[in-house]
Amino acid sequence: MKEKVTARNLWRGIYPILFFQGTAIVIQNILMITLSVMSANSKYTGISQYSDRVNKINLHAMEITLLTDIICIIIMAYFMYSDIVKDKLKGIYVKYDKVKWTKYLLVIPFAYFFMMFANALVSILTLYMPENMVGTYDNTKEILNNSSYFMLIITTAIIAPISEEFMHRGVVYNRFKRICPPVLAAIISSIIFGIIHMNFVQGPYAFLVGLAAVYVYERYKSIIAPIILHVTANSVSTIVSIIANETGLDTSAASQYNTVQLTASYLQMAIVFGILALIIGIIIYKTVIPNEIKEIK
Repeated sequence: MKEKVTARNLWRGIYPILFFQGTAIVIQNILMITLSVMSANSKYTGISQYSDRVNKINLHAMEITLLTDIICIIIMAYFMYSDIVKDKLKGIYVKYDKVKWTKYLLVIPFAYFFMMFANALVSILTLYMPENMVGTYDNTKEILNNSSYFMLIITTAIIAPISEEFMHRGVVYNRFKRICPPVLAAIISSIIFGIIHMNFVQGPYAFLVGLAAVYVYERYKSIIAPIILHVTANSVSTIVSIIANETGLDTSAASQYNTVQLTASYLQMAIVFGILALIIGIIIYKTVIPNEIKEIK
């Protein structure tokens, strides 16, 4: 039975996102204050001192993200637990049999193929974007390049996906699903997931990945499935970035081709990987069917 669409229920679905952003701001401010105290006797003053502190914070962007994500995982796990307790009290909690671990392996190729499909579509989109919109991603890459590879892998490939899945699928999606159909809840939570990435390149990609994450979440009835999907996608992206950085690979080499040629090439990639993702998705749909078990009080 769906709950009514009220301001309170809408707020319950939105405030976890604001909490996450607020946590990041608080951690940044604490670090800024700490650096201010430590540099109180510095010869630099005014604008130069402020600029120096900002640069130091940027150098530790990954550490800040890691700390924020760990805090987020703890809080979101509590929110998920409290939602389950409320459902049990209302008598609407549904438990499912555990899916065999071997079936979770299907999520890995599905994640890879879908990631490539989404990347191809977004690549087509960026071809027709103004340069200032596409350029926003360069800032992200600059921050990542200031981190060690170990910190990069731990944060972006492992901890961040866990944090984001707990928040966006475990809390936000489930709470919106209480007041609207699952498909609409999936779209809303995925739009929010795209917006929170705060740039025009990652946003559409995150939206598509969000939809895929909801799909495996609903099929497996476990937060483990979207976590595997997200970790796989982020791991591939991170490893490719590291290899490109180490080998000096020129990622702008595609600029020698015209827009029509690139569009055709990316479209072919989207079709091929889209079909492969669809095949694995159908296999998951046909083979992963958890049995529903009503808990007895």
